[in-house]
Amino acid sequence: MPEFLLERLPIFGGIEKDRLRQVETLGTLLDCSSNEIIYRTGESCDGLYVVVRGSVLVRTERVGQPVERLKELGANEVFGEREVLDGVPRELTVRSLGESSLLQLPMTVLDGLLAEHPLLETALRTLTIRRRSAFLRASLGSASRREPRIWIDREVLLTLDGGEKLKVRLEDLSPGGACFSRAPLVWSVGTRLRFSLGLEGRPDLLLVSAEVRWRERSSLGLAFKTNGPAHRRSVEHALDTLAKPPAPSQPLRPAAGIGWSR
Repeated sequence: MPEFLLERLPIFGGIEKDRLRQVETLGTLLDCSSNEIIYRTGESCDGLYVVVRGSVLVRTERVGQPVERLKELGANEVFGEREVLDGVPRELTVRSLGESSLLQLPMTVLDGLLAEHPLLETALRTLTIRRRSAFLRASLGSASRREPRIWIDREVLLTLDGGEKLKVRLEDLSPGGACFSRAPLVWSVGTRLRFSLGLEGRPDLLLVSAEVRWRERSSLGLAFKTNGPAHRRSVEHALDTLAKPPAPSQPLRPAAGIGWSR
C-alpha cells in the first residue's frame, strides 16, 4: 500500500497528517480477487472503505428486482460513507472488479475522527448526496432495458440432459441468460449445456439450451440459446416462483396417540 494514503485524499483535507497516519495504521488492508463481494445489501455497516488499487463495482442486488450496475470506483476513492454517517445497514452491494486492494477503516476509529473533525462529516455528506443523484440517474436509465437481470440469490436444482442433477446457486436470471455461483469447474467458456432449472419438488420450472460466456472462479454467466415468446413466458413464470422466499420448514409433530417425551 502507498505510504500515508489518507493524507493524499481530498475528502480528508484539513485533518492533521499525524492524525491521519494514526488512523491509517488502525485500518485493515484487504486483497480481493476478481468479483469478490466486499459487502452485500442488508449487512451491518463495518466502516468506510478506500480503494488502494484496482476498482470496485457498486450495484443493486435485491431479490426479485433488476440488478442495476450503478458505478465503478477506482483508486483513491472511498465508499460506504452513507451507512457510516447514518448508522444503517448497507444499502447496496459492492464487488471487486479484477484483483483489487482496499483499506477498511473500522467504525471504532471513524467515530472518533468524525467527532474531532465536523468538516469530515460535511464532506462525506456532500459526497453521499452527489452519488445518490448519480445513482438515481443510472437506475432510471437501466430501468429502460428490455431484458433486465432479476436478482435471485437462491440454491436451485439443475437436471442435465443426461439426467444428472446438480445443486448450484442462481444469482440472477433473465430471458437472455443467467449467472450461477458454485458451478461445476468443467464448465468453461464455450461449453454448451441443456438443462431444466427448478427447485426440489419442482425441477422443471425452465428448460433451456445455453452456452457459458464468462467464468471467474466458481461463478459463471450463461447466454440462453432458447428464445421466442414461449421462452420468455417460461422465464417470467420461473421468476415468479424463484423470487418468492423459501417456505419455512415445518416443525415435527408427534404421530396421533403418541406424546413427546420430556
